[in-house]
Parts: sequence; structure tokens; C-alpha cells
Amino acid sequence: MTAPRWIRVPAEDPLAAHRIAGLTALETAIVLTARALVMTCPDVSRVARPCDSAELRTARDLIDDCERLCVALDAHRLEIQRHLHDNLVDDRPF
Repeated sequence: MTAPRWIRVPAEDPLAAHRIAGLTALETAIVLTARALVMTCPDVSRVARPCDSAELRTARDLIDDCERLCVALDAHRLEIQRHLHDNLVDDRPF
């Protein structure tokens, strides 16, 4: 899963702050879901076998889906960040 990023949101763009907060909350829920699955089904970490139960297979699929969703959320957050960076005027020398 991805590490949280610090994003500077201009005060005059409250909608951007809501978008970032929503994405962060959604990503947190997804990460917690994946971690809960790993904790409750420790066998998801071992190599898949043909005799694995349907529950174990779907848990693996769900963990993979969580990972893909986090990657998509990160890409979306980067686009928001790029848009904010393009519109941000910063007079600081560093």
C-alpha cells in the first residue's frame, strides 16, 4: 500500500481539501480491510494451491483488489496534487 503524502491545499480551494480528505479516508478504509483479511486468514500469504477453500481464494482476490484500488487512488491523488501545484503561488524561497 502507498504511504500517505503531504499535500498543500490553497485556502481558497476548499473543494480540493474535501477531495483529498475523502481520498485519504477511503484509502485508510481499504488498507484496514486488507490488513484485517490478512489477520483473519493468515493462509492468504502462502502460495495458492488447488485445494484451497473458496473463502481463501476470494480473500486473496479481495486483497489484490484492495492493492489495485490503492494504486488507482494514489494516481488520482497525484493528479489533484499536480492540478493544485499548477495553481499554487508560493513566494517562499525554499
